[in-house]
Amino acid sequence: MATRPGDDVLEIGCGHGVAAAMICEKLATGRLVAIDRSRKMIDASVRRNGKYIEAGIAEFRVADVLDYDPGPRRFDRILAVRVGLFHRGRGSRGGTSPYPEMAQARRKDAPRV
Repeated sequence: MATRPGDDVLEIGCGHGVAAAMICEKLATGRLVAIDRSRKMIDASVRRNGKYIEAGIAEFRVADVLDYDPGPRRFDRILAVRVGLFHRGRGSRGGTSPYPEMAQARRKDAPRV
């Protein structure tokens, strides 16, 4: 993912926080919000990324993607790797996202990658 220093990033299903660490390394003024439905995975991510949390670059939340509400916050990049939910359920519709509500969390002017 071509993360820029000022990007605001949402990671869905952060697991152990490996990708989160790689993203945070590239952020200067941007921020990362990472969610996972597993408390165990969030705890692991927090341990791995403590320095980024302390620096105010990252935050980690226990949340299911279908229940997560970013409020007014919008993101330049949204990342989901090996999230089983996206491989079952609603299915693909001609190449568009099977979860169009996630598009609401994306900034309107964010470039597509």
